[in-house]
Amino acid sequence: MSRGFLAILLVAAGLVLTGCGQAGDFQAEFDSVKAEALQQSSPWDGYKLLMKAKDKAWKACHGVCSDERYATLESGDEMLLSLYKKALNEADPRAYYTLFRRDEPPIFNGNGWGKNLAMRQLYAPKLLVVADAAQVDHQLLALAGSLVSEGRYVMRDYHRAMGLLFRAWVGGSPWAAAEASKASLGNKNKADAYLWALRCVEACNLDQGRLDKLEEGLDAATIIEAQKAAPDKTVATLGDFQVSKK
Repeated sequence: MSRGFLAILLVAAGLVLTGCGQAGDFQAEFDSVKAEALQQSSPWDGYKLLMKAKDKAWKACHGVCSDERYATLESGDEMLLSLYKKALNEADPRAYYTLFRRDEPPIFNGNGWGKNLAMRQLYAPKLLVVADAAQVDHQLLALAGSLVSEGRYVMRDYHRAMGLLFRAWVGGSPWAAAEASKASLGNKNKADAYLWALRCVEACNLDQGRLDKLEEGLDAATIIEAQKAAPDKTVATLGDFQVSKK
C-alpha cells in the first residue's frame, strides 16, 4: 500500500470520527447547541457557548469540511452577532472589553475589520452613556475613561476621562491607575502622572524605573505630597489634595 493511499485512508477515517461527513446529524447537533445558547443566563454566556461549539466543530474538520457542514457552521453567525449585540446593549463588561480591547472579536473570523470598526463607532457613545450612570461596573468605567482620554471613537476630553478613571479606581479596577497616569502624562501633568503611577499596584504594577523617570523634574515637596495622597480614595488630583489641606 502506497504512503499516499494510506494518508487518504487516514484523512477519511478522521472525517468519519469527527462527523465531518454526516451533514444531517451535524445540522441537528448544531441546531441543538443554538437552542441551548438561547437558554443561557445571559446573552454573553449564550454567545460564548455557541462560539465555542462553532470553533470546536471547525477545528475538527481540519480545514476540509464539506460544503454542507460549512454552511451549517456559517448559519450560526447571525445568532452570534445577535447575542453579541444583546450583551452590549445590556452593558455586559465582557462584551465591551472584547469589542474594544481585542484587535478583532472572534465573531468576525479574521474578515471583519470594517464590521468591527462600525461596531466600535456605534457602541463607544453608548458606553459613555452607561458610564455616566450612578452604579457602573468598574471595568466599564475604566474602558470608557481610556477611550475618552485617547479620543478613540469619541471626543477627547481629559477632565471627563480623569473623572471616569478615578471612579473606576475607587471601584476596584486594577488598571485604571495606569490609564490615569498615562492620560495625565499626555496632558503634560507630570505631578498627577506620578500620583497615579504610585497607585498602580498589584495587577497594575509599574516597574521602579518608570516611577523614577516620572520623579525627574518634580521637586521634593511635590513628590512627598503625591506619596501621601496616593492611598487617599477621595483625591483624584494633587490639586484636590492641596485644597483638602487648607
